[in-house]
Amino acid sequence: MPGHVIITGASVGIGAALARSLARAGYSVGLVARRQELLEALTADLTRGGAKAAWAVADVSDEGSMRAAFTALEEALGPCEVMIANAGILSFQRPETFDAEVAVNILRVNVEGAINAAGVALPGMVARGRGQLVVISSSAALRALPGWHAYAASKSAVSSFFRSLAFDLADKGVSVLVVQPGFVATDMTANNRFPMPGTMQASDLAEGIVARVQSGRGGVMTTPWFMGLALGLSRLIPGFLFDRAARWFLRLGETR
Repeated sequence: MPGHVIITGASVGIGAALARSLARAGYSVGLVARRQELLEALTADLTRGGAKAAWAVADVSDEGSMRAAFTALEEALGPCEVMIANAGILSFQRPETFDAEVAVNILRVNVEGAINAAGVALPGMVARGRGQLVVISSSAALRALPGWHAYAASKSAVSSFFRSLAFDLADKGVSVLVVQPGFVATDMTANNRFPMPGTMQASDLAEGIVARVQSGRGGVMTTPWFMGLALGLSRLIPGFLFDRAARWFLRLGETR
């Protein structure tokens, strides 16, 4: 029976697509993000369609803020059965304009934000003996990429953290799903000038994730499959060849 799902970074992009898809599947949806006006608009849209939805403003990188939002949403919609740690940011940086503060903030939001989401949800899930943790990582976790220093590092950390956490939760009734999508058509990728092979629509990715949530299965979901395969096989390529290809790919974007 569908229950209450909380989504961080729910106001736009993949998060908003997940909210719509989950609502259609009969779940109650708790929405967390920083922009109240977007949360209010999405919540109103979902409730007009007959869904149960509520919102709470929070900065996921602040544990206290995230805990307050979590508490408010559980009071409104009941126990959180599924936590989707989706909030994330991206900034492409060149060495000549590198800003350490920007890089650290990416790590703070993408890594600490995901850990805070898990941290507030896990006690209740473990006590009930059931639940699901879902984290939206990236195929960038599979290989270092030029210009995406902090982003690739953050997603590697997130994938490793949650895959490790899955071992400890295996006998607790809590499953862990790590989602590693390739390119997704959202505001985050709208300004990318380089080719983005296999770009997915956020709605299509959301449908695939919701199907896995409904099944209750954990594991790693890398999509589209050929992106994961290509990046995985790239590890067999000598480093200097991969680096040369990556730099060529980046220059190709600069000429577009």
